[in-house]
Amino acid sequence: MDEKTKKILDIIRQVKPSLQDMDETTVLNSGALDSLDIITVVSLLEKEFGVKIEGTCLKKENFETAVTLRNMIGKI
Repeated sequence: MDEKTKKILDIIRQVKPSLQDMDETTVLNSGALDSLDIITVVSLLEKEFGVKIEGTCLKKENFETAVTLRNMIGKI
């Protein structure tokens, strides 16, 4: 697992401590994160990676797993 994915997992675990056992393939968009969690995760990702995540990126498929989040950030 690469460092970017590890940082994303750390951020998600910080926001949602109940996901401590998650890994990079854990499905997040099936209710693991609620809308407030997503907003918080987006804010922390923007700070951590120095990116601006636009509203057009807030699609269900981008929040499927830590890997899809990493891929989204990589495209920004």
